[in-house]
Amino acid sequence: MNKVIFVGEGNSLKAQYIMELAHQSLNSHYQLMFFSSCSEGCAVTAAKRLDIEHHVTGKAICSTQVKSFTADCDDYILVLLGWPYIIKAREINALDGKLINCHGSYLPDYKGSRAYMHYWANIEEYYGITIHYVSEQVDAGNILAQSKLKLFPEETPKILHYRMCELIAHELPKSLKMVFLGDKGKPQTGSGRYFLKQDREFFHSIREHNEKNPSDKVLTPYK
Repeated sequence: MNKVIFVGEGNSLKAQYIMELAHQSLNSHYQLMFFSSCSEGCAVTAAKRLDIEHHVTGKAICSTQVKSFTADCDDYILVLLGWPYIIKAREINALDGKLINCHGSYLPDYKGSRAYMHYWANIEEYYGITIHYVSEQVDAGNILAQSKLKLFPEETPKILHYRMCELIAHELPKSLKMVFLGDKGKPQTGSGRYFLKQDREFFHSIREHNEKNPSDKVLTPYK
């Protein structure tokens, strides 16, 4: 049986939600496993409740360690669920074709972390998700699946975050099948902005400004 290894922080709500939402559709087809950076947290609790095998692997992804956990399966894929740590180029290359990321924006735009908060603060017309291969450049790998939804003014960051996880869970089975069949995905086209990490208070201040000044909107910082 093929193995699907979720990779996330132990206290990650994103990892928790996606494992919970995707479990039913994946559990009968794959052996599921969860690698986390720590031994406790909501995602670890969810994995144990869902009977997903859990291992603490620290803050680095090591291809040698991965292969030791996958020697008993036909094939495997690592699925990053909000993994915040840099993966070394040599490990990405060693895991070529086995490493995918679940990103919370409609790439190529809105690269970077916590994209849903940038969407919300900037009062965009839509928000979305992308499942893509991991490459040496951040959020730049070939695309396996994408989906987007209209952003309604009354939606809170909490709602956007959960709906983003729902979109990812919906697209994940198809994406996994593509990878196991050797589909390389589609290259990203066009340029996109990389939005910089901010704290919650900053996001709320930008949102407040944009609500009060719809004709003079500002965007959260990007490069």
